[in-house]
Amino acid sequence: MKKTVFIILSLLLSASFVKAQDNEFEKQMTLMLELNGSKETYNMVFEQIVGQMKYSMPNVSDENWAKVKEDVFDKQVTELNKKLVPIYKKHFTLDEIKNIVAFYQTETGKKLTEKNGVIAQESMAIGQQWGMQLGQAIQNYISTNGYNQ
Repeated sequence: MKKTVFIILSLLLSASFVKAQDNEFEKQMTLMLELNGSKETYNMVFEQIVGQMKYSMPNVSDENWAKVKEDVFDKQVTELNKKLVPIYKKHFTLDEIKNIVAFYQTETGKKLTEKNGVIAQESMAIGQQWGMQLGQAIQNYISTNGYNQ
């Protein structure tokens, strides 16, 4: 009987411990996504979507768009973040997520977050040029070597 009670208590305690770890992982993930600029990116996406929708729905007031952001968008972002937790959990431990959070709290991490948007824009232009050059180089190579006959 004592053994059965011990096993049941052990299972309950371990389940509680796992739940607490899951909550801590989600909490740290949320913090990481705030620190790494994801929140700002989400907000930019919202502004782009609303900017397009305002043309087709000109009678919706700015106050109502603010309510849409709070009542719909922010809740959807929370749900998205919850869906991302298992993906990050598959690839990172809680300690690794905490280390990432710690990095984003450093001056270098803050600078990376601040510069990510600009770097992405500048990189996209270079990536497009590179892609066009690569496509041309592949076409030239195929033609030169007679692979397209």
